[in-house]
Amino acid sequence: MRSKFKVITLAVAVTAAAAGITVGAVSATGTTNVNVQAGAVAPADLRDVLIPADQQAGTVIGDGVSLQDAVASGLLQPDGYSFSPQSCIDYLDEAVGGLDSKTGWVQYGTRPDHPDHHIWGHTVLTVPGGVDINRIRAGAATCRTGTVTLDDKVTGALTYTEIVTPALPGATTFGIVASARYPQVATIADSEAAAVLQKYGEGTEEVCAETVVYVAMGDLLIEVVEPTSDLAFDNARTLYDRALLETAR
Repeated sequence: MRSKFKVITLAVAVTAAAAGITVGAVSATGTTNVNVQAGAVAPADLRDVLIPADQQAGTVIGDGVSLQDAVASGLLQPDGYSFSPQSCIDYLDEAVGGLDSKTGWVQYGTRPDHPDHHIWGHTVLTVPGGVDINRIRAGAATCRTGTVTLDDKVTGALTYTEIVTPALPGATTFGIVASARYPQVATIADSEAAAVLQKYGEGTEEVCAETVVYVAMGDLLIEVVEPTSDLAFDNARTLYDRALLETAR
């Protein structure tokens, strides 16, 4: 994706502005049925769960931004973007009971090998008592179809679609593909609309898509936003493995 749109999430959210937008016909599932006692997975330093910058295949723009700083700076609610329904951008915040009250870290950047949709973002956070992944699923389902508007002038269609995610022992997983499509400039107020789309790096009549994967185990929640599903699955497993390693230390 050539834009700040993600899915974050990045549905972080995804990734409007590289953190958290995510997409929809929610029905498939990739969750495991293994229960992990809340608190059982609790790395001493959450930041150590993130993949070191020198091991990332691409550019790291933000390397270890605290979740509180990300929320306060608007990284997870980027200026100029408005969403309908609002849950398209807020579903994770609502599912965990407020991101601003949680401890966590955000890392994001670009994948130059994927120029059409290159934003990636990884977030690790703790949710005391654990998070029910089905609350994230239900929140994302409210944005099966939605809209994103830039500067109150150009509106694109959002689609959040659930995908099957790999099972990870002792964890529950959930994933979606978040996609956005903007109208042809010729069908709206051409020069002004073109300027707005250029400002945000958005194209017309092309689908910008990101894959978002969540991994929940114990008190730990991992969010991965990547240009492709393969990258999202691989990095989700890497962060999962690092979390287990850090917990064992």
